Amino acid sequence: AGMCASATWTLILLHKAENHLVAYRQDYFSAADDLKQQATKWRQQATEWRRHAESLSVQLKNVDAKAKDAAWLRAQWHRDIETAGKHPYTEIAGEPALKLPRMYGTIPEKTIWLYWYHPQTCPNSANCVLSPKRQLLLDSIIHNKGSFRVELVHKEQVEEFV
Repeated sequence: AGMCASATWTLILLHKAENHLVAYRQDYFSAADDLKQQATKWRQQATEWRRHAESLSVQLKNVDAKAKDAAWLRAQWHRDIETAGKHPYTEIAGEPALKLPRMYGTIPEKTIWLYWYHPQTCPNSANCVLSPKRQLLLDSIIHNKGSFRVELVHKEQVEEFV
């Protein structure tokens, strides 16, 4: 015997609903599995970051300890230098911190400075022979200097001015 149309239609709708429910469950469980995997990855990354932060904390403590040691050593060294009546720069460099050049204050502000050195033709100020081109350049500068002074400095004279 045959089924009535409404019963057939009900069975078809029931079958479709069951198929949708199965598909929904598969999607739901698949999404849940994806979320669980993502959560596991995040936990692992958080653990890795926590270990890294702990390592950095230990390193920072070591840096702080070394900085304190260096500060103590620097303070001790300064106390020793001051007690001995010395200056730190003099203690390190062997010379005073500010040593003015011999010619300091004797050269006018408006000065054109020139420097020349050549091991064979101009080893020092007493034995310097400029090439014709350089002599012409020097003569031109002197001729056009206006109110400026021209100072040709040789290798052995540098420390007198600087």
